[in-house]
Amino acid sequence: MAQSTSTIVDLAKKIAAAAEVIDGFTSANNFSLSFDADSPDPSTLAGENAQAYQQARVEAIEATTEMNALLSGHSAVFVDLCTSYHVASALRTLLKFNLTSSIPLTGSTTYESIAKDTKDLDKKTIQRLFTTLAAYHIFTQPSPGHISHTRFSKAILTNPGLLAMIKFGFEEMFGFSYHLSEALQRYGPSEEPTETGFNISTGIDSTLYAYIDEERKQGRPSAFTSMLEETASSEFSAADAIVRGLDWEGMGGVVVDVAGSVGQVSIELAKQYPHLQFIVQDYESVIQRGEAALPSELKDRIHFQAKDIFEEQEAIPDKKVVYLLRAILHNWSDKYARRILQAIVPALKPGDRIVVNDRIVAEAGTASLFSDMNMWAAFNGQERTAGQFEELVGSVPGLKIVQMSSPSALEIGIIEVEYVG
Repeated sequence: MAQSTSTIVDLAKKIAAAAEVIDGFTSANNFSLSFDADSPDPSTLAGENAQAYQQARVEAIEATTEMNALLSGHSAVFVDLCTSYHVASALRTLLKFNLTSSIPLTGSTTYESIAKDTKDLDKKTIQRLFTTLAAYHIFTQPSPGHISHTRFSKAILTNPGLLAMIKFGFEEMFGFSYHLSEALQRYGPSEEPTETGFNISTGIDSTLYAYIDEERKQGRPSAFTSMLEETASSEFSAADAIVRGLDWEGMGGVVVDVAGSVGQVSIELAKQYPHLQFIVQDYESVIQRGEAALPSELKDRIHFQAKDIFEEQEAIPDKKVVYLLRAILHNWSDKYARRILQAIVPALKPGDRIVVNDRIVAEAGTASLFSDMNMWAAFNGQERTAGQFEELVGSVPGLKIVQMSSPSALEIGIIEVEYVG
């Protein structure tokens, strides 16, 4: 009888199999995976067999993560967990003192040169900060006393969306998550968007979105606002999942982009599908910016409307309509997500659809669970599994899921919902 393999051997085989797929894809498409500053981002590579490559990449990451945990000692796991803030602190300090801009995008510089440029910090302090990050491949030390970019650190300088996300994490989200335990102590397992880690952290009584809207009106955009605006056209938005992942040719004549911000997704859809008309709904302060930035060639096809997300939708009787909820429901608990869907139902007619574009998370063990914690701490929202989406939609009379898919390696899902009366 053949001897059964151990878990670690199974994981090693899974990693090796995924590596073969990854190597085949990168070789065929002339890509090279490395930490070099000019190397491409592995999560964004496209080409022949890209879908198989992305699946293998995710499988390799998950298997190596599991193997690392399997081989770790009990105390080591918690030491890493409880001290990871030191790495974040080093990066936050570099950004506070704008040290990253002292390193050329190509080549290297010395710690002594950075100290002369900075004046606020000495060479020893600067070297300690960079050395900490270099251990995690954020920057590299090509020779003693020298520092240069890796593809990770270079992205901070060249990708405004990434920088905005990092700053939001440091300046706001960390506080929201840290105070989640206090929110649970005070409110219990609440579904209310005003009983969150955000509320405890800031002492503000309103929802995060109401606070953001007020800050916009006062001309004081928060780090969260900056992050949303900067990432709207970046890889974090994963807009291509909804643009390419659905048969828009046969979907209808009008797309109602519910809480669609400044219309960035509607603009991309309008460029690809000239037969579609769009109505972008959001706060008044948001749509004013959207209208001002709208390309002139799309002004006859994209219209903006100030509308509360819980306000009942008006019927559009003469055309097939798609109500797009992109990255919306995860901001809300089931109680309020249900209300959002219920507000659309009275406007639906046969042939109309609701399209939900959110993460569809696995039951456990995936990186998207960190996103779930973000939603929880900031909004009392949540990322949902396929089963949880089925339960949510099924709780709204008249609605039924007809198709659910995840065309993106980022688990960004597309859920098509129809009215069944």
